Amino acid sequence: MSKRPTTLVALAVGLAACGEPTVANPIPSSPLAGLETSMVEALSPSDLLTAPGFILHFQTEAGETISLTSGASNLEHAQPITADTAFHIASLSKQITGAALALSIESGLVTLDDPVATWVPEAAHFGQDLTVGHLAYMTSGIPEYYDQSRPGEWPWYTDFYFDIDDAVAASLAQDSLTFTPGSEWQYSNINYMLITKIVSAAHGKPFSTIVEE
Repeated sequence: MSKRPTTLVALAVGLAACGEPTVANPIPSSPLAGLETSMVEALSPSDLLTAPGFILHFQTEAGETISLTSGASNLEHAQPITADTAFHIASLSKQITGAALALSIESGLVTLDDPVATWVPEAAHFGQDLTVGHLAYMTSGIPEYYDQSRPGEWPWYTDFYFDIDDAVAASLAQDSLTFTPGSEWQYSNINYMLITKIVSAAHGKPFSTIVEE
C-alpha cells in the first residue's frame, strides 16, 4: 500500500510481443497442452527485462500444471519474474480484506456497528461513534498514514520499508479525525489496514493465517 511500488505488474493486454516465451514445467502430452499453446499465442510472453511482466499458473485437480512467465518484476534492477516473485498488489488487497470481514460478520464475530475502539483500543480517543462500518464504507475520517510524518522523516515508499503496524501507528497518533464519521466519503488505505487488525483480533490469529485458511 505504499505510494510508489517498486514491483510492477501489468495487465497482459498491455504487454508488447517481443522475445521468446519462457514456459516452466511444460507438459506436451497433457490435455492442457492446447491451453498452453493458446496462452503463448495470446499473451506473447517475453524474456526481455525492459517491461513489466506477469506470471500465470494453472493447476488441475489431477495436479497437472502450466506456468507462464514474462518480463521483469523490477525494472530498476532488471530482475525477472519467477515462481517466487512477490507481487505488490496494492489496493487489490482491499477486496480480500473486505471478504475476510464479511466472513467474520457472517460468523457472528464482528458487526458493522462495533466501535473500532472495541477491537483497536488505540483508536479510543476518536470516540465510540467511530464504527467498523465507517471503515468498510470509507467514511471514517481517520487521517491517512502517508499524510503524516514518519519517524526519522523516512518517506512512505516501498524502498524505505514499512509495515501495516507503522502505518496504523502514524494514523492513530493523530489527535482528531478529519471529519465526523459518516458525514463524508473519503478513499483511504488506513481504513482497510485497520480492518485487518479487527479481523485478526476477532479470530485470535494473524490476518495472513485467516486469509490462507
